[in-house]
Amino acid sequence: VLSRVKGRGTFVTQPKVTHESTSFITGYRAESERNHHTVRTKVLEIGVIRAPEEVCAALELPAGARVTRLVRLRHLEGCNNDAPVVYTTLYVPCKYFPDMAQLDFTDLSFYGVLADRGLDVRRASRKLEVVPPPPEVAAGLCLGPFEPAVYITSVGRMANDRPIEYTESYYPAASSRFLIEVRR
Repeated sequence: VLSRVKGRGTFVTQPKVTHESTSFITGYRAESERNHHTVRTKVLEIGVIRAPEEVCAALELPAGARVTRLVRLRHLEGCNNDAPVVYTTLYVPCKYFPDMAQLDFTDLSFYGVLADRGLDVRRASRKLEVVPPPPEVAAGLCLGPFEPAVYITSVGRMANDRPIEYTESYYPAASSRFLIEVRR
């Protein structure tokens, strides 16, 4: 497939990466493996912080509650010219998972670790919009200054309907598409 850009030329385009996390609850690693991709994860940051106001609201926590913040950059081997495909920041209340910051999520599945601890995510609500990403996210995703990203926020809930995770994910808009399945 070719793409023409006036004044610049004609270029071979790469196929877009289809993300299915908007249709069901699963970890990114499991989704990637199901689609025969190998995911590579770089943990940019993990640590315990006082939750910002919007995180407290999403996780139904009192102001200033302690949460573990995990920031990851993910690549799919052989896709998108090996550029990153998602920049994710995840927040988990310390009261549910106090030792999370001691784990290395480079090769661990977050949802798998939750399930092993009886903290399975059973339901999630997600919001999707196209935004200019913050500078650190744009740099991580190798985006130019005016390239948009698809921004998805998600609140995952356990069987008792308590929120266990709040996630903010950025996907390069030009190389991403999303499967959204609705049933009646």
